[in-house]
Amino acid sequence: MPDNLYLGLDNTQPNALRAVYVLTERPFTTSVLKWQRCKDLERFQKLIENFPPTVVAVSTSNHDPWGAISWLSQRRLPIKQYPAHQLLDPFDEIEMPQLYRRAYCLAYQAVYDCEAPRAVEALWDEIHWAKLSLDRMSRDLDRLATIEIPF
Repeated sequence: MPDNLYLGLDNTQPNALRAVYVLTERPFTTSVLKWQRCKDLERFQKLIENFPPTVVAVSTSNHDPWGAISWLSQRRLPIKQYPAHQLLDPFDEIEMPQLYRRAYCLAYQAVYDCEAPRAVEALWDEIHWAKLSLDRMSRDLDRLATIEIPF
């Protein structure tokens, strides 16, 4: 299982829990791995055991359907809370039922918060190697400019 699997849990309803898994495969690339409505704690636990997340993102709502979030805390999984009005909303980029919008936005927010430093580092590496190549080309051009052409 990959080490960059983010779970968004829409816990805003007292008796409903919608889950969306987002996978980051490399910087700047995400894909939805799975979405599911969990109807009870047992099904939720089975989902988590099959797909253990790197980070779990939940809303700041006090709802904890069937004690699912408490169960995650007991398992010491990292849980990040986000206010619903401050979430990124890239929902138009994917095809998924509208009911999973908040869960997806929560997962996406966790991806952004956790993966942004990795993406910046990858971008910095690319810029660094591009600069080295440009410096080498500049030296080669300077050297060619000093060569006399006999015609």
